[in-house]
Amino acid sequence: AEALEEALADEGYGPTVRAEARAVSVDEYSREPSGELSVRQVATRKDLEDSMQVQDVAFGDGRAHTQAEIDGFLQACTGRARRVFRYLAYGQDSAGPISTGCMTAFPSLRFGLLWGAGTVPKARGRGGYTALVAARIANARKLGLTHVGLYALVDTSAPIVARQGFSCHGTIRYWDRPPR
Repeated sequence: AEALEEALADEGYGPTVRAEARAVSVDEYSREPSGELSVRQVATRKDLEDSMQVQDVAFGDGRAHTQAEIDGFLQACTGRARRVFRYLAYGQDSAGPISTGCMTAFPSLRFGLLWGAGTVPKARGRGGYTALVAARIANARKLGLTHVGLYALVDTSAPIVARQGFSCHGTIRYWDRPPR
């Protein structure tokens, strides 16, 4: 790895995002979400658009999607052969969703990959992220999955899921190079 990192640096690349591969057995997870929050699964185009908007605000992205992409996302999380599950968390005092999170199920591996979870800045610290982890793990149990995991960003989600019992199984680092 050291030689590879040196070669990347020599070509002008630099490390950017650092994440930890973290996982937990669904049978060992016992965190209870706050009773002040409700979580529901994305079931409609409006739900999907809300989920994408929360992600945009939480991550500061705002990337435009084509209608074909949105149709594909909706089909993936509501269609008959679905493996993708998206969720929204709502606070009692909020007009809209405060958090979103997703899971892709891999039944043959008995594993669920958690991804795309974020909370709008004004609602952080209220348990939205934890409520979404609990909802996705509950669904993983129903699907017969034995473990869930994610690439947890070192500065954001890694400390949260570590406190919830997710163990670390390695790291991943992204490298980027500014355009020449």
